[in-house]
Amino acid sequence: MLTVNEIETLSKSLYTILRVEDCFKKSDFHERYANQLFRIGVQFNNIQRKKEITNNYLEEYLKWNTEKASDLPMTKYDCLVELTTLLCSFGLTHYEFLKRFFIETMILDRLGSRTGIKFSTRVTYGTFVKAFEKLPNFDKRMNEMLDEDFRNALAHDTWYLDENGMKYANFKKEIIAIPFSKIPQKINMIGITYTIITKNYFQDFFPEMVKIYEKVGSKEINKLFPLYGMNED
Repeated sequence: MLTVNEIETLSKSLYTILRVEDCFKKSDFHERYANQLFRIGVQFNNIQRKKEITNNYLEEYLKWNTEKASDLPMTKYDCLVELTTLLCSFGLTHYEFLKRFFIETMILDRLGSRTGIKFSTRVTYGTFVKAFEKLPNFDKRMNEMLDEDFRNALAHDTWYLDENGMKYANFKKEIIAIPFSKIPQKINMIGITYTIITKNYFQDFFPEMVKIYEKVGSKEINKLFPLYGMNED
């Protein structure tokens, strides 16, 4: 699985490739979807709290749940399913937001002419991935970063769980298994990808907003999203 540094580097490289091909345009994407972005921040905080409890206070959490709902006692596996479900929902949100971001900010006709890919009025996530693959300097590791198979498993609800973790079938009908311990890292991959690409887009197309953020500082942002991964200043 890719490391955080590899994901950050590949995300920056993909954005640079698309920028060099002059495929971006200015869009009010983040203004129109501000409410959804706020919801994502709250979701992230909830997941981080759940991870903290699961990692450090699992026995107490299981006991508390069992005492409060004695007819439905909670097991360790139940807790892992609960956390995994939250993570998968959060991951799918980022896949869909990344797709929506590309739809709203890219000049699709130009991307199509550069790659020979035809973009319909209902563009799929897979269409973007296939187009990116045809661009100069595309790194094959970006396929793991974008992971169309995993996105489809989440979007089409074809993933399932066993005692070891989650599983799904890829395009080749191969069963892919991700142990419970690796699921957060897998979900984090698309979150980082979305964050890096949109951050670079903002720096290029909305530098004034970046300056406002830098002036306000992450400590003020953290009052809303104290666990959202902002750097302290």
